[in-house]
Amino acid sequence: LLLAHPNEFAAVILEPVTFEDPKPGFLECVKELAHKHGALLIFDEICTGFRFGLGGAQKLFGVIPDLACFGKAMGNGFPIACVVGRADVMQVFTEIFFSFTFAGEVASMAAALKVLEILESTDALARMDANGRTLQDGVNVLAGEADLGRRLRCVGRPNWSVLRFMENDGSDSSVMKNLFQQECLKRGILIQVTHNISAAHGNLDIQQTLEAYAETIKTIAGWMEEKNPAQFLEGTPSEPVFRVR
Repeated sequence: LLLAHPNEFAAVILEPVTFEDPKPGFLECVKELAHKHGALLIFDEICTGFRFGLGGAQKLFGVIPDLACFGKAMGNGFPIACVVGRADVMQVFTEIFFSFTFAGEVASMAAALKVLEILESTDALARMDANGRTLQDGVNVLAGEADLGRRLRCVGRPNWSVLRFMENDGSDSSVMKNLFQQECLKRGILIQVTHNISAAHGNLDIQQTLEAYAETIKTIAGWMEEKNPAQFLEGTPSEPVFRVR
């Protein structure tokens, strides 16, 4: 695309990682390619920022973009986000007019400063990683014990993982996903398909979740042996909000 449209791209923007690590050298090559064609490299670190450590995914993988955006975890629930980048690129902001409704709101800034202080001075990130690893490993062990190891897997990094439900041929199984959500809800666990671990989650939270998962996995393992497991759904199945056309 860059070759087909020379000098038409201002930037290449992407999430550096979601639930599968980029192959070695991939992000480096994207940066090199963007610069070769006069474009900036921008990382969307809304999800990975702070969750993957104070340096985000760019520190984790050793690839520093020209610009990056952060949010969500930055203020621990307070509405705040930021754009950061190379000094020469950020200098452009001194020459343009930009505004937003809550420019004078300082509570979120105070919250962000406190979040940074906590992440820098406590073991919060280490605890998140440890709890996430316990949860992730627990799911995979439980799935294996129920003979669902090839159909239910928890993948991604420990502090931000996703449950993947698959048919025998490896395709996504919406029925299995819906059954899992249904049975977890009965046991007090409200889940989409991701584990967004926070420092507020403790050992008891992880243990209670795994206990609910154990009962759920055992239940749906029996159902998945039936010719029509969808018969066990008690409501209208959920559908993807975003679709690739």
